[in-house]
Amino acid sequence: MKIKQFNRDNLPELRKEFKEAVKELEQRRGILFELGRITFGDSEARGKLSMLVQTPASQAQYFANGGNLIVDPPEVIRFKNHCGIYGLTVSDLYKTFLMNGTRYKLAGMRVGHTKHYPFVGVGPGGGRYRFRAQSVIDGLAKFAAIDGTGFKGPKAY
Repeated sequence: MKIKQFNRDNLPELRKEFKEAVKELEQRRGILFELGRITFGDSEARGKLSMLVQTPASQAQYFANGGNLIVDPPEVIRFKNHCGIYGLTVSDLYKTFLMNGTRYKLAGMRVGHTKHYPFVGVGPGGGRYRFRAQSVIDGLAKFAAIDGTGFKGPKAY
């Protein structure tokens, strides 16, 4: 069915069709297309398209997963590359932290504007939220105190 205007109902469907359309190109070229946030009006839609190159580590995952391409999302890649700036380690990714009594999972670092709220957390309902670095570090320590995992805070350099 042809699109007469862009709206919240047809954009998710269009996103799925786009993913299917580029699947063969992704496998042939060893890259992953990530279609980011889309803004739209009645007759125009704009979005961010990211292309991620497959690394040797993801190449091993590719064959171990039966030929399905696995590439970390940009937020995870950014966390793995830059978590040391804040004294965190790669093993802190996906850990639970507390914020105002609510538990969140540390999901990565934002790509782009990261000055004030660099970290991304996933809430209990699956929503994604932005957090300040110190809030995440304090939240990891609070949850570790409750859970007994012994998070000691950032490493001093």
